[in-house]
Amino acid sequence: MELKQLYYFVKLAEREHISMTADQLQISQSALSKSLRSMEEELGVRLFDRKGKRIVLNTYGQIYLNYARQALDSVRQGENAMRKVKYEVTGEIRIKTVTSIGFLNEKIYSYQELNPHVRFHIEQYAYSSGKIDPNESADCIITANSEGILDYYRAQFWSVLLLREERLGILVSEDSLWYPGDGLEQVDLADFALAPFVTLSRKQFDGEDLMVGSCRKAGFVPRISCEADDFSFRLGMVARGLAVTIISEGGVDFAKAFSEKLHFYRFAKEEKFNVYLMHPRESLMSEAARDFLAFLDLEGKGMCMTDGADVSDGR
Repeated sequence: MELKQLYYFVKLAEREHISMTADQLQISQSALSKSLRSMEEELGVRLFDRKGKRIVLNTYGQIYLNYARQALDSVRQGENAMRKVKYEVTGEIRIKTVTSIGFLNEKIYSYQELNPHVRFHIEQYAYSSGKIDPNESADCIITANSEGILDYYRAQFWSVLLLREERLGILVSEDSLWYPGDGLEQVDLADFALAPFVTLSRKQFDGEDLMVGSCRKAGFVPRISCEADDFSFRLGMVARGLAVTIISEGGVDFAKAFSEKLHFYRFAKEEKFNVYLMHPRESLMSEAARDFLAFLDLEGKGMCMTDGADVSDGR
């Protein structure tokens, strides 16, 4: 059995959804299904049961999941032990962001395990223009797509690199009057025209945010019942059935961990946005920051991260 198969299985067990897991792993659904089928044939048991269009981890799968995670963790620890011999970096890495960076969490954790003497300073930046003062120190800035912002930083001779593409969808509680029901993967956003929405506070945006923009494309202006910057508070509102909200697919894992009542549905008319990482000339970056970017190997991979973000504005 290959480590790749174990990794695919763990990710599939976490989501219990073939298409969403395949998108997260950036592989085809058929490749994921083939990997699972091969694993089940080798083990001689089924690891998932089918319920309608969804799959659910069964008793065999739950038992095997623990061992799969332990195996992957052991390999990761071994790799880190070897890398620690090579890496010995100190200093500070300063990241300013106008969107959530949940999808980078695992990368940051792994880097800090290798370099325990490096300190991260990560600041969520509330902005009115979308621009961070160049005089403010930052090794890199992460932002959702906006050509005005990107052009501004290119003019400051910053490198602008594509991090990832995020799909948007709606988050609804099974206790909500607006709950579409089980067995669906996609919904028409227009069906929620009369639903109450919870979103980020208006001070976070320069013009229309992604939530309002998506609703306008669907032919309506959302009825915003609450504005809040805290993501957990917004999830609580939705979990209680008091409102619905639009988030990126990268935030689904966090939402489901928050409450099992929360369900995510993609839009029938796909809505996407890009997330970018920008950094100044390397001569202006700290040694630790340069090493961190090299560790991510973003240039070589086209900045396409595959691990799960939180978001109504890209958050």
